Amino acid sequence: MSFTEKLVDAVLGTLPKAALALIPEHWKKRALERLQDLDPFAVIADNHYLVRVLRVAWIDAAEHVLDAGRQAARSPEWSDHQRADIDRFHGLAIMQLRAIRDATFDRRTAPGTSAIDGHLPLVVRGAAERRRLPSGWPTATAKPGRSRPASPPLSAPWSPGATSARCRPAHLRRSGLRLLRRDAQGPEEAPAGGPGVPHGNAGPGPHARRTDGNQGRRDPDPAVRRRPPAAGAQQGIPEVAVRAIVGRLGGQGLGRTTITNVPIREPAHFLGRDDALATLRVAFGCKAGRVAITALHGLRGVGKTTLAAAYAERHRADYRAIWWIRAGTEAGLRADLVALGVRLAWVDVGLEEEPALATVMDRLRDAGGGLLLIYDNALDARRLAPHLPRGGAARILVTSNAPNWRGVAEPVEIAVWPPEVGADYLIARTGRPKERAAAEALSDALGGLPLAHEQAAAYCERLEIALAEYHRRFADRKVAMLEDARDAPADYHDGRTVAATFGLAIEAAAALHPAAGPLIGHLALLAPEPIPLFLLREGSTSLGAPLDALLDGDGLDEAIAALRALTLVGRETIVDERAPVVTTETLQVHRLVREVAAARLAAEARETMRGELVRVLHTVYPTGVYNDPETWPRARRLDGLVLALLDAEAELPKGTELAAGILLDRVASYRQAALGAYEQARSLFERALAIRERALPE
Repeated sequence: MSFTEKLVDAVLGTLPKAALALIPEHWKKRALERLQDLDPFAVIADNHYLVRVLRVAWIDAAEHVLDAGRQAARSPEWSDHQRADIDRFHGLAIMQLRAIRDATFDRRTAPGTSAIDGHLPLVVRGAAERRRLPSGWPTATAKPGRSRPASPPLSAPWSPGATSARCRPAHLRRSGLRLLRRDAQGPEEAPAGGPGVPHGNAGPGPHARRTDGNQGRRDPDPAVRRRPPAAGAQQGIPEVAVRAIVGRLGGQGLGRTTITNVPIREPAHFLGRDDALATLRVAFGCKAGRVAITALHGLRGVGKTTLAAAYAERHRADYRAIWWIRAGTEAGLRADLVALGVRLAWVDVGLEEEPALATVMDRLRDAGGGLLLIYDNALDARRLAPHLPRGGAARILVTSNAPNWRGVAEPVEIAVWPPEVGADYLIARTGRPKERAAAEALSDALGGLPLAHEQAAAYCERLEIALAEYHRRFADRKVAMLEDARDAPADYHDGRTVAATFGLAIEAAAALHPAAGPLIGHLALLAPEPIPLFLLREGSTSLGAPLDALLDGDGLDEAIAALRALTLVGRETIVDERAPVVTTETLQVHRLVREVAAARLAAEARETMRGELVRVLHTVYPTGVYNDPETWPRARRLDGLVLALLDAEAELPKGTELAAGILLDRVASYRQAALGAYEQARSLFERALAIRERALPE
């Protein structure tokens, strides 16, 4: 009997028999025809506010049921394995529900669609419709001589009992929960009529369904209606109900094995990336039914690949397959995508690569749901784009050194560790909890680079030395410590050290642009401070041939882009400390990149570059700094660079004495006029005078 027929029967059943006999039969027929067209949800479907309210109400009820299921799993009747599965899928379902809810609250856009919208009409159409389960679900508590169908597939819609707990009467809320509890009772005996007898027409028995005109109504026996539920059902929502909820929300079934080829494991000491993991969860949860692409980018050795492996391991149960793709080369990309197709039985093993790849890309678009693809070490967005799914519902995680991903993905920059996290890692990795201060100092010296921390910890463990002793040795011979292959992690960067990793990056950048190699060499000789771009733009003519010609026009921007593509430099806009309206575009070079780049220079080349930098600073440093406050913001950006380059203990490059003397005189004037640092200014004036006296002929 349909919902409308039930509704008509309910209305007519309230009338006296005498009045009912007076109603013509064709009136009843007309009422049924009109009720067939009744669709309350269609009336409000175009009202975005009401749809949002219904969606939030459904989510509220679903969270209530999921929490009840999790609580039920605490009973002794559930095994530890089952409890762990329920906890895992409870977290998955809650995360996806909240992602849908967050998207619902965004009023800047239309509500769109979500995985739960198919249930919203049931919320509106009334209690009678909510009580009726979808096809394939058990419809009643089992009785002797009766059977029930198997539990529904994971793709089946969730029971209407999940309607909002706040929006419906208590008796309906209890009814919805009862419908889910019935699944806890497990399979029962076959019906007396044999396996071919439909569920609703089981063999004779004291509580069998009636087959007369009252078919579908319950036997009024009070003992049946008040029979207590089966064991385990009293505790809350059963395992199979949570299966269905999680399956409907895009999760995987309990006990399902995830296909994976991830070649590395999550490190034993994985620290400082909780925010990044949360960002990935949100990014992948907000695009229900659509492909979601997120790109992790950052400095080499910062832990992008490690983070991708950790996310894959922690969310293994969320996907039916997690596939690692070597995106550093065209051959690796194609081979691993075809291997995915073979593993999922999309293509035959013997099929040629080109048609196999085309088939895999089509299947990723049409059947990519439940897949996580990790494109590791992608070179750039342009070369990776042809190998990304053209649609569908797959989740894509990219790791890359290149920063420019907004055209195809949501970029997430992975930063170096702050000293506190770096110290936590060093202490956990070496087992030295009493060396906290030394660990923080060493972490700062390592620039927060996770790969360098692992090398340092491995060195300390291998030689059984304290962290402070490693710091002392590192200060004396940085590059030698960074290139010791015995301490490089075997699972990452192909076993390369920090020095080898950055050395290869410098060579790759030089292949992209001929000025990239010399430029990173010049930058490495400057102080570890932000380097203003105006220094290079306005002083490039003082760098000498052939670099000055290579940087002419847009050559400087192209060379910087090549260095940024290999994450050897970063760009940052700095606001002046005393004049907030003044901003300066700068380049940032990690201190370990500086060390490696400088160590690659021959002694003669290093001396030549130092002389060129002195002339560049002499050209760009403002001349009227003593009397013109408007020049002070620019002088502030150059002050530290000049003092570090013209260190009192270092010998000046040949031929730069006069320029160095003038530079020191200007810095002294700035410190006297702008900072009021008279003692420092006097010392600098005296140095400038001595240098100029030696440089000028008698």
